[in-house]
Amino acid sequence: MFEPGKIDRPDLVHSASMIPIRDTIPSRNVPITMYLLILANVLIFLLQLQLPDESLQRFFYYFGIVPARYTHPAWAEYIGLPVDNYWPFVTSMFLHGGWFHL
Repeated sequence: MFEPGKIDRPDLVHSASMIPIRDTIPSRNVPITMYLLILANVLIFLLQLQLPDESLQRFFYYFGIVPARYTHPAWAEYIGLPVDNYWPFVTSMFLHGGWFHL
């Protein structure tokens, strides 16, 4: 009898997973780019921890994605955010809300 989710053939159990969790092929190179991205994330997070509340809010407004910057340019100009600055689409990837988010 067929049961969904059950594999009757043990030789197919290993090959039945849809997304591979690990790789058995050894890497030839050290993943330097990944290590540098992790280091950048940790350093920027430590910088965030050092900022006082007012500066931290300004930091998030300037480097984070604030939709009102692009949908309401008058508001952005009023609080001093450059309207034509599209770097936050890159820099926001390095901002984190806490230790668990890091």
